[in-house]
Amino acid sequence: MHAVLLLLLVATAQDSSTAALERRAVTTGVLATTIPVAAGLMLASSSDDYNNQAAAGLVLTFGVLVGPVFGYGEAGISGRGWEGAALRTVTFVGGTAAAIAICGEYCSGDQEQAAMMVFRVGLLLTMASVVYDLGRLPHNIRAHEAKRRLTIAPFYSPGERRVGLGGHFTLSSRGLGR
Repeated sequence: MHAVLLLLLVATAQDSSTAALERRAVTTGVLATTIPVAAGLMLASSSDDYNNQAAAGLVLTFGVLVGPVFGYGEAGISGRGWEGAALRTVTFVGGTAAAIAICGEYCSGDQEQAAMMVFRVGLLLTMASVVYDLGRLPHNIRAHEAKRRLTIAPFYSPGERRVGLGGHFTLSSRGLGR
């Protein structure tokens, strides 16, 4: 009976600490994304000065491309966060480069429309990656925590007529799950 109670207490403690980690990591990731985006939008709308517009673009782009990484870092799985940042960078830069390649330095109305469509698709894919990474963060944390688990279970050895507790500790950072 005591072993079962102990097993339940260990399982509950692990679940509540994982839930707290999930909340903290998601909050960190969302804030690290939205604060630079909001600051960039406010800076962009406050002035027509080219330098302010460039700074606003850099701040906003940083929030979109790197913001979710902070949530993954909070959870101790920053490698997965950097994979998402690399994907967002490729889609953003790829969409921008393709739009520039379509239009070039001078473009007609049709070329400009095509370039803007390609740029918007790249931007949409980039934003979808932000939403996906932040939405999958709790799952990725649970998958990672499942790899690092302390398991305690009662056992009975009929040959020796003994009852006891057995334990197993797993520590692995491979296969983070997506």
